[in-house]
Amino acid sequence: MKRSVPILGVLALVSGLLVIGAGVLNSGAVRNAGMPHDLSELEGHWVLDHVRGSFDVVPPDELVFSAGSAPGRIRVTDGHWSAEFEIQGMGLLVFDSVQHLEPLIREGSTSVYTMTHLCPPLPAWDHFTFFPDGPPIGRDPNRRSITYERE
Repeated sequence: MKRSVPILGVLALVSGLLVIGAGVLNSGAVRNAGMPHDLSELEGHWVLDHVRGSFDVVPPDELVFSAGSAPGRIRVTDGHWSAEFEIQGMGLLVFDSVQHLEPLIREGSTSVYTMTHLCPPLPAWDHFTFFPDGPPIGRDPNRRSITYERE
């Protein structure tokens, strides 16, 4: 004698698996954190995704990364200002001199720590985060950050 599985049971199982899968994808468990190494990982248009914390200066809505004036240099602009930097270890972007790039960089500073994220199923390195208050070490709930998403 064959037993048939009720269609509602199958639908409930499939729906439950979809909800669990979406939860895992959205949880951050599958996000791969990384550090930018060169222009190929940043080149193009990035739009403001979200901000954690408060800033006196509003973050730019868009950033564009392109080749700088020399090998190993990267140019960033928001349409009003532009600056060049080099990427050093641990996601540290170092600019030539004190720039007025607040709030991406703390006032009077020449460097900022950054991080990239890969969030499957989206393209590689689809999020780029600035940490103007220092390196993103530990879980500090008060750490401010500015995150851009690849356009």
